[in-house]
Amino acid sequence: MPHRPNNHPLKIYFYDLKLLFSIFLILVAIIELKVELRILFHHFTFTALFYTVVNHPFSVIAIIFCPIYIIRGKT
Repeated sequence: MPHRPNNHPLKIYFYDLKLLFSIFLILVAIIELKVELRILFHHFTFTALFYTVVNHPFSVIAIIFCPIYIIRGKT
């Protein structure tokens, strides 16, 4: 089996896929949270923030962890 060097083009391709997937997840999360974000921007209360996190945990987790995933994927 041939040895692939570290600078193989597939590494760049997989990083691009991870980046596109992360951007897609963030966009879907923002679309899902559209109404709640509008309420939070107009009239911020901790109760509204609490219910946003409780009612849409996947979206909140995606918005928090996708940038971390993108940054770690660069190395």
